[in-house]
Amino acid sequence: MTTRFDVQYLLDVMSKFYLLTGIKIVVMDADLNTVAAMPTHDSAFCSILKQHPAAATDCQRCTQAACLHSKEAKQVYLYRCHAGLIEAVAPLFINETLVGYIILGQILHEEDANNNKNRILSYVSTYTDDALSALEALTVKNEEHIQAAVKIMEICAHYLLMQSHIHLDKETLALQIEEYIDANLTSPLSVEVICEKFSLSHNMLYKLFEKFFGMPVAKYIRKKRIKAAKALIRAGVSVTDASSRVGFLDYSYFSKVFKAETGMLPTKFRKKETDPPAERER
Repeated sequence: MTTRFDVQYLLDVMSKFYLLTGIKIVVMDADLNTVAAMPTHDSAFCSILKQHPAAATDCQRCTQAACLHSKEAKQVYLYRCHAGLIEAVAPLFINETLVGYIILGQILHEEDANNNKNRILSYVSTYTDDALSALEALTVKNEEHIQAAVKIMEICAHYLLMQSHIHLDKETLALQIEEYIDANLTSPLSVEVICEKFSLSHNMLYKLFEKFFGMPVAKYIRKKRIKAAKALIRAGVSVTDASSRVGFLDYSYFSKVFKAETGMLPTKFRKKETDPPAERER
């Protein structure tokens, strides 16, 4: 997925969010790579945990699961992380295509700070002897404040998308898809495969192909495969080998598609391309 982020503007909006709420906020791309964060550092609590491989893995899995949940539900997801902190994630969609996520978190719920501190401390104490000070340094919010912060985050997400501070670079995306198809002609290629690879909705993929290639996805892939098969046949590869090497498992179907694209069967094309010039004139 080729997504353009106006990072400077994101940071400006995010710094204002942090100034108002005191809550860390992060923007990630569709592959969960951090694009911008405010503040850039984690809380002492989370930093301690991430220094330990097992806890860092739990943290990564927790974020991945939360993002997947929000993506599938297409809405904000408020949850407790593996260590008991409150976090929220909102998926970022452009025309039903996922382009990233906006996440807030590392919040200690006021109720936990008052009633469940020992449970959280027992978890963190596995990794550090200074769990109490790290816990007490966390941002503490009550339920009302947490819900308000989540709503503001959601509004920020809509605004950033609406004002195109996060947008799809469709021309570059089209080129990347073309290169991907060229490199994977022998592999199963379908609308579903390409949508999954580039985090695109079916509708977005169809529109992109009509705009940049002037034809549906399946037709474009067929043309690419036949063009590659013709080059292989000209290079002396047998028709059956050329068929399999460009992704056709059924030779009869390959012959049918080849004739539809070129006006002749592949065997006739091979004879035409490989016979000596004198024999062609007979």
